[in-house]
Amino acid sequence: MTFKMERKMKSDSYTIYEYNSGTNKYIRMCEIEAGDAESAKREFIRRTGWKKRLDTFLFAKIPVCR
Repeated sequence: MTFKMERKMKSDSYTIYEYNSGTNKYIRMCEIEAGDAESAKREFIRRTGWKKRLDTFLFAKIPVCR
């Protein structure tokens, strides 16, 4: 019998926003679990097929502890 050992990365919940620099507005897209902000954006793109448009980009924000 073999056991696969997985190394667990610390994962946080990130809120993904789409920012439109033409309107200066953020649209909340979803929350996603990831190890860092770049990974969260990549995972969001992979799951949704999001495409960059003129004046838009993704922003991943970690929740603030209160």
